[in-house]
Amino acid sequence: FIFGAGQLVGHEEWTPEVIHDNNVLERHMKDYMYFGCIHFIKSVKKGCPFGESSPTLNDISAVPNWGKVAQGMVKMYQGEVLSKHPVIKHFKFGSLIPF
Repeated sequence: FIFGAGQLVGHEEWTPEVIHDNNVLERHMKDYMYFGCIHFIKSVKKGCPFGESSPTLNDISAVPNWGKVAQGMVKMYQGEVLSKHPVIKHFKFGSLIPF
């Protein structure tokens, strides 16, 4: 999702709310990673509304532009992965950061 949002930064034609338009997703899912990921989720979770199956992604679609989406994705990754000791302790830093 981080790379997919980055791919759409500066895209003038679509705002993040376009993920709710299945025609756009199907037409462009092979060209844009973010659309491909959203399309995959929607195809796997067919019987459930997108807002219920993926509430965070649904909320992100209300952000005004792709730059903000990409920034938010990086911040979320930093907060949920890189700053969690149980996750980051498995990365090999050598003697730089001892655990």
